[in-house]
Amino acid sequence: MSAEKRTFTPTEADLTLVRETRKAADPTTISEIGPQELRFAGTSLYRRNIYTDEVGNRWHQMSEHKHPQTQQFLAGLLKGLVNISDVVKAPSGEYVSKELDLEKIKKETLLPEVEAEVALLAVLGDVDHSSTKELYHPDGVLHNIRYEDERVAYFDTEFAFRGLFEKPQDAVVPLAEEEMRKMTQLGFDEFRNKLSLLKERISGPQGKRFLGALVKHTGSPLFDEENKNHALFYKPENYKPHALVRDDLAFLQKRLLQKIESAYAIIDQQKDTVEGSREAA
Repeated sequence: MSAEKRTFTPTEADLTLVRETRKAADPTTISEIGPQELRFAGTSLYRRNIYTDEVGNRWHQMSEHKHPQTQQFLAGLLKGLVNISDVVKAPSGEYVSKELDLEKIKKETLLPEVEAEVALLAVLGDVDHSSTKELYHPDGVLHNIRYEDERVAYFDTEFAFRGLFEKPQDAVVPLAEEEMRKMTQLGFDEFRNKLSLLKERISGPQGKRFLGALVKHTGSPLFDEENKNHALFYKPENYKPHALVRDDLAFLQKRLLQKIESAYAIIDQQKDTVEGSREAA
């Protein structure tokens, strides 16, 4: 006799609990599963639709040229390290970016934290953020960063689509070097800590499985020469994985680790420069 197939139908109390849990969740440590319904709430300065969902979260419409799949991957990769907006596919099929609720984000030691976070994004190829003093612009939004009362959130990380693989494997983009060279000592300490946590997260077989899960979650291929807008990353014309790298996922893991090691080298070089200046004085 075959076992009877049972289905679970959530009660209204179950649904209420889910909504309350989503509403209370810390957006910097918990990935958003996505809205069940969206209601039009206005238009942004960039002339994109803004929606609210069933628990009051705000979502911003995204265009395909913003590489939403890449942004979705990066948000998952750096969850808990950088406060990046989650990107999900809405019930309508379009991609939307969550506006992080700053009231749910812990206060930071603003400048060192921002220095470290902007540099980390730049190391991964996303170069349209800045930790300059302009960050304190009274409008509260600048360089694709939202900030208020020492709380910070980042959005629009699409530059990583080209930036991660466009430079040589042992080099980081000039903006990353620039950000690192102007860091405070506290910024360096925070940056090294974030690099170490990211390296631990993506190293070894477990790290490769983690990266594979992130890629699978986006539903997009790593590289797609026929339709690059729907791939996670731009494939350079000189793409030639090392003989020891057997697949694209291993190549992604290797490239990320190379970028981290390159950042470590710049940190050490900058530290030697600072210490040399002190001795000369």
